[in-house]
Amino acid sequence: SGGMRQRVMIAMVIAANPRLLIADEPTTALDVTVQAQIMALLAELRAETQMSMIFITHDIGLVAGIADKVMVMQSGVAVEQGALDQVIDHPQHAYTKHLLSAVPHFTHGAAVRGDGQRVTAKPAIVEVEDLVIRFPAARGLFARSAGAVHAVDGVDFDLRPGETLAIVGESGSGKSTTARAILGLTPATRGRIEVRGQGHRPVQMVFQDPFASLNPRLDVESLLAEPAIAAGQRVNAKLRERMVTLLKRVGLPEDALTRYPHQFSGGQRQRLCIARALMLNPDVVVLDEAVSALDVSVQARVLELLIDLQREFGLAYLFISHDMAVVERIAHRIAVMYAGQLVEIGDARSVLAEPQHSYTRRLIAAVPAIDRRRQDFKVDNTQVPSLLKPRGYEPPPTRWREAGTDHRVRLEEQ
Repeated sequence: SGGMRQRVMIAMVIAANPRLLIADEPTTALDVTVQAQIMALLAELRAETQMSMIFITHDIGLVAGIADKVMVMQSGVAVEQGALDQVIDHPQHAYTKHLLSAVPHFTHGAAVRGDGQRVTAKPAIVEVEDLVIRFPAARGLFARSAGAVHAVDGVDFDLRPGETLAIVGESGSGKSTTARAILGLTPATRGRIEVRGQGHRPVQMVFQDPFASLNPRLDVESLLAEPAIAAGQRVNAKLRERMVTLLKRVGLPEDALTRYPHQFSGGQRQRLCIARALMLNPDVVVLDEAVSALDVSVQARVLELLIDLQREFGLAYLFISHDMAVVERIAHRIAVMYAGQLVEIGDARSVLAEPQHSYTRRLIAAVPAIDRRRQDFKVDNTQVPSLLKPRGYEPPPTRWREAGTDHRVRLEEQ
């Protein structure tokens, strides 16, 4: 896994007993629980070996947890530096203030959205019932069957118009596989997926890496036309008018049509991906870690844009993330996945304020916070159950407990 690979990298560099370790974004691509374990490992090694560390990151919460001194850089220039408490509590430079104001503070449900209450009278736009996705596993010279990877096991949820359902969990929990099944990209082994959209392509997707999801050889006009052409539409004046309208709506100028992906910043490229996803006027947009690759200031602006677009077009979002502070800002409901199974689902406020499942509590406890200074990171050796099961294995029936209105939790095995 990503966390294991990062541990191997750390073992390689400390083998030489360095006096200084430079950690360049060592946890950026990792989930919060794995991130906390890597931070604990680095803190433990620093204490044992007395080595110094330069920790490069855009996550202010991590800075608060591990740093003694801080240097803030902008466009190649160190604009502010000093003791941790001084820089975070009394910033002097405008950029430092801007950076700190953009940090999403996790408030255990106090900052969830108050708009877009769940309308149960309306039919669900997406219904997923007992979704099971398994991949055959083979080993040996003659590729004998070794069983199957239970990527998703018995997942149930629905999504209403105008609602955001966030699916959270660590890598390998089955979040993205579930989304790909809804899009029809991954076949379900069994179960039912029903999408009741009005358009030709009612579900569209925005991916994590905007640069990788845009063809660098195509200009913006061709990129925006792609989904329309795939749906059998012609590129005419009406379609170009929609391109211009959507570009303006996501905060990009009209002359962007003639430019190429490399001529935009990361945040602008993600805005472009959002505009492309809206070209076919979908009912549902799947956002797979859509803001995790962006800096905090850019991330905040893209989140605001997504919320505005949802209100304007009545979109339903399936928001896949491992960042609980971001989820708190955008979600109406939260579904927690662990080892391919749904373990808790409910209203965002109740899930974040009163988490019932042990994994949900662990996920929330691992969220880095700007208020927790010089954190005493503890190494957590909890092992995730293997998803590789022997041939013919079927999990025991799922038992649920109602934890409140629109909040249920999977009963844990003793």
